[in-house]
Amino acid sequence: MSEIIVVENDAKASEFLSNFHLLNLPDNVLKMILRMLFLRPAPLIPSNFQSKNTANEKPTVHYGYQWANTRRHLYEEGKLPQVDHVQILTLAWTSNPTDAESKKIARGPTKLSDIVRLGGKKEKRSIHVRKDFGPQIIHKKAAILTGIEGIPLLRSCKRISTLGSAVLYGENTFVFDTRGGRESPGLHPANHLRRNSLDIPGLSGEGGMPQTTGQTRNAIENMFDRYHSHAEFIITNPLTRFFLEIGRSNASNITNVVLHGHFHSRRNKYREMLSFEQILPIQTVILSDVCKKLNKVTLHDDDRGRDHHPYFNERRSIEKKRAIDFSEIIDGAVQKLVEGLPMMQELQLGDYRYVPKNCGYDVGVRGSSFNAAIQPDDGWKSSLQWMNRVEKRARRQAPLAARAGTKSKHSRRKRVTFPL
Repeated sequence: MSEIIVVENDAKASEFLSNFHLLNLPDNVLKMILRMLFLRPAPLIPSNFQSKNTANEKPTVHYGYQWANTRRHLYEEGKLPQVDHVQILTLAWTSNPTDAESKKIARGPTKLSDIVRLGGKKEKRSIHVRKDFGPQIIHKKAAILTGIEGIPLLRSCKRISTLGSAVLYGENTFVFDTRGGRESPGLHPANHLRRNSLDIPGLSGEGGMPQTTGQTRNAIENMFDRYHSHAEFIITNPLTRFFLEIGRSNASNITNVVLHGHFHSRRNKYREMLSFEQILPIQTVILSDVCKKLNKVTLHDDDRGRDHHPYFNERRSIEKKRAIDFSEIIDGAVQKLVEGLPMMQELQLGDYRYVPKNCGYDVGVRGSSFNAAIQPDDGWKSSLQWMNRVEKRARRQAPLAARAGTKSKHSRRKRVTFPL
């Protein structure tokens, strides 16, 4: 619900405007203004990007953010978020069906009608059939956006810094992608985990000896130290690099992250690359220690080994010879994530913009169809159970959290009413 400030007459209005100061506003109104500056519906992907003014000029590397839906290649300035003019992006997100949608889907495979929003904007909905988990809805709509602006405000005073950080980092969605790009099938060569193992949180040492609690805590503290000589993994990994840039206080406000990676191990022309299975436990340890407010985590590996890179490592064939089901590897990695993040309220497997083949009809995609005779081939297989488990765990924790909040409120009142 929108909130307004009511001024009774012109004389009071003139007096109010002459004495107006941003810091005189109550927190809820000030947060509304900060959301206009800092909050965007499109997920943000912190990353390096290059720019140059002329063809012969050496590229300059910058660190900033991009829209996750329209990533930049080479020197495409137009795809970077723009503050001075608007951009039109197609947003896609996944949700569980409402009761009405569930009843309609239960009658058989069907198409959901578009939702017409204010101003005639249409939101398309497609059904994603996910085996035993049931269906989910993939939403798509066009949005008009401008880039985030006013970041220097965070350095103006403590109050705006606190409220602004809670909006910028706590209400936006951040994407961290380790899949690499056109030049390489991954960000991390295998040797990134063989050097300075004590500087990488949660990484086992030689002989498989796990880190002690003190070593892990020390590694995380060093990760935020700008003057520390960081391991190459810390500098290269998008999550740890972002945390190094924004500091622990800001990182602690993060509530929604999307982690992209390749569960299938790969190699480029010269060396093997780390798989998502190897990277995810490190990210889990860091998120567990730093992001106590973390609410939602999305994992994504869109290729499932099908869009083979020219130098694809046939690890999958080796696993078949050993009679290992690859889904067990994914299931084990997801289980470690769920158990390592007890504060997580929602887990989403798959950050899909389109319905995968044979998993439903995608509205607006030419050639998309649904064949009820074909069993949906969901790449997450048995790992889908963890979405349900996280949801049930969150429901069990809700009453406990409410009671803890009430108890905390009463204890604060006691301290105020009966000071020592």
